[in-house]
Amino acid sequence: MDKYTSGFDLKPWVRKVIKLLLLVSVLFVIYFCFTTTESKSIFACHTRNIQEYWTAYTGPWFHGSVDHLTSNIISLTGLGMLFLVYFSMNSFWKFWVIQFLISSNILFFLGDSGEHHLGASTWVYSFAGYLLSISLISKNRRIKSMALIIALWYGTMWWGLLPLIPNVSHEGHISGLITGVLIAIWKMPEWQQELAQEPAWLEPNEQRNDKTPNPYDSLTDEE
Repeated sequence: MDKYTSGFDLKPWVRKVIKLLLLVSVLFVIYFCFTTTESKSIFACHTRNIQEYWTAYTGPWFHGSVDHLTSNIISLTGLGMLFLVYFSMNSFWKFWVIQFLISSNILFFLGDSGEHHLGASTWVYSFAGYLLSISLISKNRRIKSMALIIALWYGTMWWGLLPLIPNVSHEGHISGLITGVLIAIWKMPEWQQELAQEPAWLEPNEQRNDKTPNPYDSLTDEE
């Protein structure tokens, strides 16, 4: 009988998390080193002001307070780690760039004229919208369980889509959610294929010839 011991390959996972935290750390640096009352006024997203269209891409990097920053960072880190359970780091950066470009533009045109929007909550809702969408689209029961995780962990965040809380950008939240859903519909086939080729981050310590298939090898296969 071949010797076989299950184990968790920690190194690939740690590398992924470190790269995720590098993105998060940029938000910390910008807040504590470059954020002032003047900079928030200048770099906030000035919706529907075509002369200041460039602020659509600077607004998400700035935050109004430490609580605002902390809330977004915690949510972004949690959803980012959940994303990395199923997808490669390359897919993470692809998703982040695409959602950044799309959500920034949606918010710029969705918000009322003269409004100023700050914060990375658009990114948070993009990740949540994407992960929730693929969990509903996929036929794999393990992937579908992600919907329950998001519902329980981030259940209260969906109230942020409504204009109920003063000084909270529900337009930014809506922009992010729309972006996540659109990317799920658009990119799902490509990332299904990539995930099937992705080396499992949960690997046996000693492989045997009749290795048990990894349950994450496909998003579409029924178990």
